[in-house]
Amino acid sequence: MTEESAPTEDASLVRLLGLAFAGADLVFEIDNDGVIVFALGAAERLTGRPDKALVGKDWASLFNPSESALLTRLRRDLATGERRGPMRVDLAPRMASNAPTGASLSVFRLPQLGSKLSCALSLSSPTGGYPFARDASGFTSVDSFARSTEYLLEEARQAGLVLSLDLVEVRGLRDRLAQLPPEDAEEARQSLQAVLRADSYGGLGGAEVGVDRFAIMRSSEAPPERLLQSVGAATGGAIPELSRMPLDCAATSRNMRTMRLALDRFIEAGGDAAAAGFSDTVARTLRDSSRFRDIVEQSGFQLAYQPVVSLETGRLHHFEALARFSPDTSPAETIQLAEDLDMIQAFDLSVVRSIVRELEAQPRSTRIAANLSAHSLMIDGFLEEILGLVSDSRDLRRRLILEITETRKIQDLDRANSLIALLR
Repeated sequence: MTEESAPTEDASLVRLLGLAFAGADLVFEIDNDGVIVFALGAAERLTGRPDKALVGKDWASLFNPSESALLTRLRRDLATGERRGPMRVDLAPRMASNAPTGASLSVFRLPQLGSKLSCALSLSSPTGGYPFARDASGFTSVDSFARSTEYLLEEARQAGLVLSLDLVEVRGLRDRLAQLPPEDAEEARQSLQAVLRADSYGGLGGAEVGVDRFAIMRSSEAPPERLLQSVGAATGGAIPELSRMPLDCAATSRNMRTMRLALDRFIEAGGDAAAAGFSDTVARTLRDSSRFRDIVEQSGFQLAYQPVVSLETGRLHHFEALARFSPDTSPAETIQLAEDLDMIQAFDLSVVRSIVRELEAQPRSTRIAANLSAHSLMIDGFLEEILGLVSDSRDLRRRLILEITETRKIQDLDRANSLIALLR
């Protein structure tokens, strides 16, 4: 029989190594103490040392000291048959100017290898090399977390994965840490960030979004119980709470807007949010987002036409169209929600379409003003769509008035002036 039909044990090992190298530059194995017992691959490129020289070394020596808490957490917490990664890690500093500073790490505990840990390092990154800004304890900044999520969602979309945004609250954590000696408190914070990072997709880690509150992006299939148990152990027996926001990998920008709004709402609500819990904040954000999408798609709003008259003569000048979503509430909160979700341009277009239909049905002396968000005006293509609604009627152009609201600050005044001049 040929080797292909009945491979020997050595041939099988070579084949497995070949498969491993298809996704990694260096594969190695560590024992229960973190000592490297096997290494093979482009070690010199990654570490400055040949692979044989790595055997007997602490695996922590391959990485920046800032990764110590993460490495400890991976080695201690990884269950048999469990895999973590790939996650971006910082390599140990080297003198060579062209030495890589970061790599992608994956770890796997094979049942057949007992306490040993199989590891793979690759110069490719799960985030395209995008840097994560972290604080002294290793938590990802909120801004970096939000921006980096875009890269990870796109990668997950291409891989066919479903991700979720998990919001974790550890009530009383700050007070608990304040009672510890500073070095113990900092060790506990580093242990917590290592838990969140080890459990996060792409090693993005957790963002501290408020007092005792953290955000983490994970696979939707990752069990919440494991994360809660690890967070509780890292924080000295605290009982954390978790709420999950599913993310649609096919709608990255919408995910980002909804996620940012949920985080902002939770931060701004302060004590009220702490009393209600993460779940209520997330559920309300998702509910409001879905409700407004339905409003836009189904034109589920009414327009009230308020007459605008001259105080000097008492003569009617025009009507101002005011959007109403329910009889007894102000539309301001819904309009702000639309701007926060970056959906205001679709709503503004829907309003103008309704006004154009009304103008066509009214006497030629009727003039109606539409309020447009400054945010909508600055979006590419929006102005062209507005102009297209009245392109075939000079009469409608004369009777349609456009007023730009001041709910959002205009950053590029020169461009805004050019667009307004075009409207005129």
